[in-house]
Amino acid sequence: MFGKAYASMYTGSMLGAGMHVFAVWGYILANCSRDGFVEINPRLTAVQLGGADTEVQEAIDYLCAPDPSSRSPEEEGRRLVAEGPFLYRVVNYMQYRKIRDAEERREYLRIKQQESRARRAGVDGQQPSTKSTNAEGDAEAEADTPKTLSRNLPAVRETGTWVAQAISAAGAEDFSDQRLLWEGRTLFSFWQYRSGKNDKVVIFTSDRKARANRWLKIYGLGDCLYAIEGAFHHPDHNPSDGRQFRDFENIFKARDGAGTIEKLRDAGQRSPKKVQAILAKLEGKGWTPQSG
Repeated sequence: MFGKAYASMYTGSMLGAGMHVFAVWGYILANCSRDGFVEINPRLTAVQLGGADTEVQEAIDYLCAPDPSSRSPEEEGRRLVAEGPFLYRVVNYMQYRKIRDAEERREYLRIKQQESRARRAGVDGQQPSTKSTNAEGDAEAEADTPKTLSRNLPAVRETGTWVAQAISAAGAEDFSDQRLLWEGRTLFSFWQYRSGKNDKVVIFTSDRKARANRWLKIYGLGDCLYAIEGAFHHPDHNPSDGRQFRDFENIFKARDGAGTIEKLRDAGQRSPKKVQAILAKLEGKGWTPQSG
């Protein structure tokens, strides 16, 4: 997960609130769920931040208190609202998330316009093509994809087809140096293929990277790939009313997702061919299985 901190945070009504308040507030923004909720256990957070649990509790109390000088009138200027034991709602999170999403969208369009201008100008080798992944769903693009595609991928906004082609170009040294990065990209490319989203606007966002990294560390690439496959077979994600719960976020949940992954992994292992094909190709490039 990640959160965006605006410079105005340090010059508004929180000015002079104390370093412990800003440390806890930054922790909250970085760990907030997509719907604006965060769990804060003062004892645990104190260990993570290297402070005292009394300082964390003091910061929480400050953030939960009304602030008549706040720029925001919501909840009387409170920044946090307690919703349960250790559970808090960040008051203006959704408002600022919309701003962040709009900024990311503008950055994505800017990059796409640069790519389009480069193609029109006949610049060769600056950006990879956007050919779809092959029908076997093994996250591999054309065999002649240049080796340079395994370098200099964008830091945040990665498209699925771009990721798949970069994986195709990778070698053993890439997997050994940045194992988790490449496993996350492999995971996303496979989900993109299985979802039928073989187009250049499907984005491997930082939130999706964080989800992938978390569960890859615990379960390893093989189990996570099987979980994606299982999402297309398990009845809980394909109910009889025609709805489908196959989004990346439905499979790799931000919290309490272990049961979901294990359930889907078991379902996916009953239809193993696509996953086995991917793992075999990766092993052929020098990747080796590793438990999470």
